[in-house]
Amino acid sequence: MFFLLIAVVSASVNYPIPGYYGTWYKDFLPNDTSATAFYWSSGYHIGSDMNLWIADPKMHEIKMIKYTEFGPPRGKIYKIVGYTGMPGMRDGDVSSALLNSPSSLVYFSDTMNGTDVYRVYIADTYNNCIRELDLMTGTIWEFVGSCNEEGFKDGPYGTNRLYHPTLVGIDDDYSMFIWDSGNRYIRMVNLTTRYMETLRGGACRSTDYIDSEYQNMPDPSYDISYSIFMKMDLKIYEMICMKSMVLTSGEPSAELYDPNNITTPCFKQDILCGDRDHPLVGQTNI
Repeated sequence: MFFLLIAVVSASVNYPIPGYYGTWYKDFLPNDTSATAFYWSSGYHIGSDMNLWIADPKMHEIKMIKYTEFGPPRGKIYKIVGYTGMPGMRDGDVSSALLNSPSSLVYFSDTMNGTDVYRVYIADTYNNCIRELDLMTGTIWEFVGSCNEEGFKDGPYGTNRLYHPTLVGIDDDYSMFIWDSGNRYIRMVNLTTRYMETLRGGACRSTDYIDSEYQNMPDPSYDISYSIFMKMDLKIYEMICMKSMVLTSGEPSAELYDPNNITTPCFKQDILCGDRDHPLVGQTNI
């Protein structure tokens, strides 16, 4: 169920979006073919549906203003998910789900495996995870990270961990980029497999910090510049990242995913999760 409100829309100019995420500027190589582009925004996101999506960390809600119903400075605000003023963690139907200080979001629509999908991915900051809101079913679920546990670990869903994610964006190759503010690293997630990696220093730039040597980088997959919402001076940053610059050594090597260092037998082999009398299991003590 959506809750309809009428409100004045305002935008702060003090968004906590850092512009430089690297160590050495020349780490960012113009001839790296893994370069990709996407949008990051804090609080607001203009989706490819042309609607304005809003993450409200104070009220612990996700809201939306339809492009067709916006007349500056007012618009109808639809509450999509979250209980006003009540932080928490609860998945499931949007009518009862809870969030804890969501700070960023990204609208995603595409055809995957022959099915049209319409989703919103949410940086649920103080739940330490990214949530996936399915607009077709009206449900929300944990996508990456553990909503009940902070941490810093790469690898597949179920293993990977985040600590206060505050920004989320997606490129047109189904890669998700997360500013993991508690760990102060940019994390990269494959949208279809949910496998997480950490990008090393120097892998990403805001285009505000790109000089003439790097102007031939790709553009994001859709153009938001013609939207009426741009008149509100929302702080939407175009980012460029080098997907090849994955951290594989040095800090935090101890936290990188190691498939040979898993203590849960069921995670390594599905057969161990089922019938313990299976002949391939035998009389084990696992």
